[in-house]
Amino acid sequence: MSRRKKKPRQPSPPRPSAAPRDEREEIIHQRAAIYRCPNSLADDFSLGCETLREDTAIEIDYVRVALEIWSGRTGRLADLAGALADLLTEHRRHDVALAALRDRFDAVAGEEAVPHEHIDPVEPIQDLLRAWVFYDPPKS
Repeated sequence: MSRRKKKPRQPSPPRPSAAPRDEREEIIHQRAAIYRCPNSLADDFSLGCETLREDTAIEIDYVRVALEIWSGRTGRLADLAGALADLLTEHRRHDVALAALRDRFDAVAGEEAVPHEHIDPVEPIQDLLRAWVFYDPPKS
């Protein structure tokens, strides 16, 4: 029995390193400004968690539809339904974890009793962003 060839995956969005050098430097400066301030960083990651939750909610809906269609089948199709059910469980678990992390970031960002500080100088942060995001990570 021959198997159908899988369609090739859509290419991932280009890494920031594919951007022109001036644009990369602008991104580095913007991100470093966020990373040097704990409140800005917590706000940024909170927003990231919420964005991922929105994406996860859409995936949950699609998996629920697929599960509704394929549940109750036998044989190989029961295996498909089982895998879909497991995927739904993992998406829900992921959503709960993201919500908890978002709340933790929000608590840090909203904490007024903690002294507000910035990391100075900012250049080491920029260097880390260049190394980890735009090029190969440093060897640890």
